[in-house]
Amino acid sequence: MGIESRVIGGPAMTPLATPDVQSPQGVKPGATPLSQGGGTQQPAVPRDSFERAGGTLSDLFGQAPAFPSMQLPTIATNTAQPISNTSVPADVKAALDSGAETKIEAGTVVQNNRKVQKYEPSPALKADVAAVQQAIAKKDYSTAYKTMQKVNQIVGEKSASGSDEAMQTVERQLGFLSKLQEKGIKADYPPTQAQLVEYFGKLKGDPAAARQAFDDYTQTFHTHTADVKGKHNGEDVVYKSTPKVIDGVATTSPDQWSDVIGRPAEGAEHVGKQMNDCEGFAFMAEKLLTAAGFTLVGHVAVDAHPPVPSHDMALFKHSGEKNVTVTSNNRSFTAPDAMGAARHGYAWAAGERVDPNTNAVTERGLATGKEQFFVGKTGGQAMANLVNKNNPLK
Repeated sequence: MGIESRVIGGPAMTPLATPDVQSPQGVKPGATPLSQGGGTQQPAVPRDSFERAGGTLSDLFGQAPAFPSMQLPTIATNTAQPISNTSVPADVKAALDSGAETKIEAGTVVQNNRKVQKYEPSPALKADVAAVQQAIAKKDYSTAYKTMQKVNQIVGEKSASGSDEAMQTVERQLGFLSKLQEKGIKADYPPTQAQLVEYFGKLKGDPAAARQAFDDYTQTFHTHTADVKGKHNGEDVVYKSTPKVIDGVATTSPDQWSDVIGRPAEGAEHVGKQMNDCEGFAFMAEKLLTAAGFTLVGHVAVDAHPPVPSHDMALFKHSGEKNVTVTSNNRSFTAPDAMGAARHGYAWAAGERVDPNTNAVTERGLATGKEQFFVGKTGGQAMANLVNKNNPLK
């Protein structure tokens, strides 16, 4: 299942108002209203939540924000390029080729009258990694996954440096792809939207499995900009070069799958992953969980400043259970009602952590419990409702 260890109560869910919206949009909460002065009014300039330059989630949650409320930098990263579904993605191939050269235990040598462990490249290891790539090329992910597990066990136990982070990431990706293969889906690497929708469609009778699949997919093939190092750390992803104005609020949020892929993340732990922020994750949740039989209750824009500007989440119901599901970045949660789910999702995004065995809160995070939530049928509408203070979640 998804992370469902802590259930939070709240008032009963109210029906979702039908907004006046032209097309699906993600949400950029934290915008400022239209100018009330004379002259031509300009649409609100959106700012995203939890994304800032020069810091990580740990930095943000461990101290006061480095920028005043509502003054976070907005950095355009709408440079997405289409992903070519070749047999082995270039960055994955590079990681595997590098891992194949890992030096592992190869007997001992005597130096200064002492036996010391010798490490050398292993022909057997190279052969196993080559077998992984051959299996990927054939889209036989089950075989590739099992062989990759063997490779990583050898590297972890017999190399001087221990586990290879990039190779571990590839193993997790192959594990996910093997699940699609088990369902009869001949998936690409990474899987396409159509392949994912087909997979989630096979999970309609099991909402817990669908939540877990969402968590697994988004954590395995995507990463939040706040979790990457270097120049893209904390960037606010601008998904559209031309803003769409909804009720006076400019949005540049994702409304098609190509918007959430094509921004490869750098770093060994992010090989094969795409960069997104809360809007991208909420958009993916809408597409994938509705394919799994969930009904979208609405996107939720969180008015949470101070100390941290807003956040975008997605709320769902499933006919097979009473609880409400919320997705917050790359995690899913449940609660008895919409308000409880929204507070749970936001608390996690703001740094709260819960012991899965005892349900005790181990880290408080920055959620105050005073946050306001505004709902829309799309992310863009939810943001417009936040700015205009319409349709609050009750």
